[in-house]
Amino acid sequence: MRPQPRPDSRSARWAVAAACLISGAIGLLFVFVRAPHPWGWQGFDHYDELARTLLRDGTYPTLDRVWGYPLVLAAFYRAFNGRVGPVLVAQVLLNALVPALLYSEIRWWVERRVAVVAALVTGLLSFNTIYASTQSSDALCTVATAAGILLVARAGRTQLLAAAAAGGLMIGIAAQLRPNLLLLSIPLAAALLWRRVPWRAAAALVVASGLVDIPWIVRNYEVSGRFIPATTHGGIQLWYGSLQAGQYFDDWTQNPAAAFEGTFFDYSPPSDRPGRIVAARNPCAPAALQSVVLEYRVNDGATISAAPIQRTTDDATFVIARPPLGSTLYFFVDARWANTGGETFARATPLAAADGAAVRFVAIDDLHDLDRGDDLLDAFDVIRMIRRRAWQEPGRGAVDDLNRAVGLLSMPGARVTAVPPRLDLVTGVDADATRATLRLADGSTVVVPKAWSGTLADVEIRGALATDIMHSRRSIGGLRAAVGARAELADTCLDLRTAVDQDFFVLEPQMDARYQRLAWTNIRRAPLAFAAASARRVVALFVVTTPRAARMVSLVLFVLAGAGVAIALRERLGLELFWLPLLYVPVTIAYMLTNMRYTVTVQPFQFVFVAIALDRLAKLIERRRAA
Repeated sequence: MRPQPRPDSRSARWAVAAACLISGAIGLLFVFVRAPHPWGWQGFDHYDELARTLLRDGTYPTLDRVWGYPLVLAAFYRAFNGRVGPVLVAQVLLNALVPALLYSEIRWWVERRVAVVAALVTGLLSFNTIYASTQSSDALCTVATAAGILLVARAGRTQLLAAAAAGGLMIGIAAQLRPNLLLLSIPLAAALLWRRVPWRAAAALVVASGLVDIPWIVRNYEVSGRFIPATTHGGIQLWYGSLQAGQYFDDWTQNPAAAFEGTFFDYSPPSDRPGRIVAARNPCAPAALQSVVLEYRVNDGATISAAPIQRTTDDATFVIARPPLGSTLYFFVDARWANTGGETFARATPLAAADGAAVRFVAIDDLHDLDRGDDLLDAFDVIRMIRRRAWQEPGRGAVDDLNRAVGLLSMPGARVTAVPPRLDLVTGVDADATRATLRLADGSTVVVPKAWSGTLADVEIRGALATDIMHSRRSIGGLRAAVGARAELADTCLDLRTAVDQDFFVLEPQMDARYQRLAWTNIRRAPLAFAAASARRVVALFVVTTPRAARMVSLVLFVLAGAGVAIALRERLGLELFWLPLLYVPVTIAYMLTNMRYTVTVQPFQFVFVAIALDRLAKLIERRRAA
């Protein structure tokens, strides 16, 4: 049924204007006097840094954050000479329009006083007023989302193709501010079809939304060679969500699987693109680079020399053909230095490079033993030593003493010639028929199951020292060569700092894929606990945990909104275009680590159902009084 117009009135218009003024006044108070959040004007998520990089270099150096909000900040910085205040004022003023936007369309769908109450509650209690006072994408995303959904609602009651297309454009903009909204146009289009709106309007909604997002997707493919429709941030959020389950829901950092955050090997993913190695001078080096050459080989192949494609007195960049999957890359950098007195001298990095070349693997998973050539002392060597001590399993390695191995791995940045390893960090190895436990001096432990599949995911790592040693690597060749190294070469300032494939377009997709593998490992092991935690996060998306006053207010609003949705469904009010976004957000992100900030973008529509519940409650009280 097509919604009928509700008569307007001067009192309604004044109430809505008051709601807008209240929202604006509160927001400006938060900007210029004191805000209830701890972030300050420049907010979080590094948006200020990204915007200034855009202005300075014309580049956007990440796949981890959509570019919508940094582009807005950059435009304001250019217009206002880099000042932060003007964009915050603009955010507050735009946010203050939301009550009026809400009322202008909602009054066609519900009673006028319900629309007025929804506008007033939005002006008084919108959490977006808090985020509007700091650099946060939510501030603008809420406005764009509200405008988009309301335009779609207008298309739903008028069947106007232009309204549907405009709504799609706004939702596409919202997705470039908050990527979890990328698919919101699809359920909204389905709701239009349910209302028997011509399919062209639903198609216009989806197409218009997609057109806004296409430049971001194309850019991501051009820089990374991968199809990344949203961002590379989803993997780590899913992993955090998989840790926040069962007994660790209230503090996921205590989950032993949190120790897997750092990589266990230096590795690069396979790719058709060349590998990049950057060698940079340490700030403490008492000399400048005069020349530098990269020496490398793949597996047991011949050594190849490569000149840098770019060099300064501080760093050099090399490009090499990326080895195939399963390969091991060995390399060192042979540099010639010039000190302030004009003297020149040579130095290789790593030290004694002929015996201790740096090692890089080409792989997609660092949870299995990539060190097939036994070039490194690493976590797998520690595991094998634990198993030998616990169950007398056969086999020996280059370093076969558990105490010495733990001591060496506890000091990965130190020269063995300068600082001998501690041999008192292992306090014991306890074993039974099912598992062995390495106990360390700080109380941390490494637990290895006897029935081991060969993956580090089966190992339980608890505590700081255990985490450090399991993530450390030492070159076996370097350890051997260090015994006879000259004392003057022990100065680490003369080592170049080498970084392989650290460009964001390689590293961020690699880490995203790694976190997804870790997350699915956790989920497969405890699917019911993960499902229960996801259900708890649905509530957490609408209810603040702290402070107590905010928790009580958000809980009441959550209960009232639930009642309002139930009333709308029971009375067949046809408000699916407004409750679908409230369902969409938890369905798409409740399995990740989340909080109420993720629902701020659809909170105005929560307030619509709060207003419905309050209206029905008021009518019930009036009837009882009349009786």
